[in-house]
Amino acid sequence: MANRERRKLERSLKPHWVWAIAFGSAIGWGAFVLPTDWIGQAGPIGVVIGLLLGAGLMMIIGVSYGFLIEKFPVTGGEFA
Repeated sequence: MANRERRKLERSLKPHWVWAIAFGSAIGWGAFVLPTDWIGQAGPIGVVIGLLLGAGLMMIIGVSYGFLIEKFPVTGGEFA
């Protein structure tokens, strides 16, 4: 096992493809259906505050993954 070669990942996706996949994964049908329920419970300001908090948390997670990828650039990403 000591002689295992490290393989490099090939960049085959264009940046706008990656953006489209990430956007489609993050925004689902719930983004259009659930806010009507939330407005009834928390009001418009509460919904905006909640969405901003969620966006902030997602940004922290994204930046953390970015640093992780720079620190450990191996095939398999977080599972390696």
